[in-house]
Amino acid sequence: MGLTCVLAVGFDLGFEPFAVVVRRYWTWTAVANGPAWYGVPWSNFPGRAAGTLLVLIVTTPWLNQQKPGGTSARRPSAGDVVFLNLFFAAQNAARGFWLASGFGLVISILLTIAEFLESHRWPREFSRISRFMFGKVFPRILQKAA
Repeated sequence: MGLTCVLAVGFDLGFEPFAVVVRRYWTWTAVANGPAWYGVPWSNFPGRAAGTLLVLIVTTPWLNQQKPGGTSARRPSAGDVVFLNLFFAAQNAARGFWLASGFGLVISILLTIAEFLESHRWPREFSRISRFMFGKVFPRILQKAA
């Protein structure tokens, strides 16, 4: 659970600059005089960890229950999460948000290593998603930024 909280905060460190500065999905008004991460108050990140921990405490027993066929509930693909994170890292890099981009890359690398160690093979989803992301999405982002 602790690793999931760390990864959620790491994801948020890369996502918030994109959401707040680039897309303006929301704004933070309490940042005027305090320290902030690309316009996001630092208090947001412990809140993200606490919220993630609460969701995990409530949902983990349900997710770990066995289905009648003997298989557990399907978990999200690590490949999907990694490439979503890489998308935000590329968006941040294209705008010069190097620290936010770096966090996105580090979290993506950690997720990839964790998935590899858990499964002892590269996830099947990586090849399909990587062709799409590196072949279509990232070139468009970089072209718009240039």
